[in-house]
Amino acid sequence: MSRVHDLIEDEDMDIVERTLKNPFDKTYWFARMLIQSDRYGGIGSKNKVMIQSAKLISELRSHKNVDVDMAKQAVFNYLIDSRMKGSKAREEAKRLCIDLDPMITDWNDLLILGLTMKHIVVPISLMLNEIPSNDFEIAKPIAKAYLEKFGELGLKDVIEIWDDLGMRGCISVERAQIVEGLGILREVLRKKDIIGNQEDMDYVITTFVQEFERRVGQKRKGRGGRSLEDVTGLILQHFGITDIELVPEHIRASLEVDKMVECSDGWHIAISCKRTFRERWKQSFTENMDTLDDNKIKGIWHLITYERDLSENKIIEMGEHRCTIYLPDSSLKLKKPSVQSYVRPMSSFVSDIRKEVS
Repeated sequence: MSRVHDLIEDEDMDIVERTLKNPFDKTYWFARMLIQSDRYGGIGSKNKVMIQSAKLISELRSHKNVDVDMAKQAVFNYLIDSRMKGSKAREEAKRLCIDLDPMITDWNDLLILGLTMKHIVVPISLMLNEIPSNDFEIAKPIAKAYLEKFGELGLKDVIEIWDDLGMRGCISVERAQIVEGLGILREVLRKKDIIGNQEDMDYVITTFVQEFERRVGQKRKGRGGRSLEDVTGLILQHFGITDIELVPEHIRASLEVDKMVECSDGWHIAISCKRTFRERWKQSFTENMDTLDDNKIKGIWHLITYERDLSENKIIEMGEHRCTIYLPDSSLKLKKPSVQSYVRPMSSFVSDIRKEVS
């Protein structure tokens, strides 16, 4: 067994060493550094700066009297000067150039930086702009038609339908973008003199795919949260519940609620739309109970689409903190005596709201 283990380790080490030695592996690190916002200010999101930087590299390469150190410094100067003097962004650009400096040792490295800027970072930014930031346009027509046909009984399915349609629709756009983007990138790489073989091309292509998926994944997370908030707003509007208030930022942040409805007694129901509960839910609720009374919130109603991690103990604890949880009508938890005081079927959501506001 030890000989097999050693053999596998040796093979893995060979792969790592080959990767580190291939200069086109730098496309991945260049792309990450250009987009990284917390350390370098995300200058890679500035398409014009990226395109002009790549153009500058190409022009400098054609001058016989310009060596790589001069060209590198010229590119760094341009990146820094593109940020406002005295700004935090300018300091972040300086830090980027300091960290890029030892990674660029010859013309090939500098050309790879230009390739990364023009043919990886910029196209991905443009592709992301084509992907919806929410599911509203895709899912609204069918959700509205479903509610018109089934009325309040349709509530048990409409959130799941919205979630499924929105997710599939947006991911279909993502797929179309990556397929088209890869096709264009391959054509570009075939014309590039610096690409020596298929392995070089593979490093660039995998950088493109990894960076696209990383950034689109971030967009996907934000879209998921807004999706549930949008469908809840559509439900309330469809059934004529108009006493909906904007949630003050301090309440949204502390209680993680999306909408508030004013009740007939002057108090409010806060509504939270989630796929599932995060691990910090208990801390969020127990630390902010005073916020409920201070803002005349009689309770928080949670619309949950995925209940697998929602244990009975968690439901009871939340219920004791003035929470009501709306679950899919098919949920077996609705029949458990220990939690029946704290859970409600999704189809009763609108009628329950009406009782509070009428």
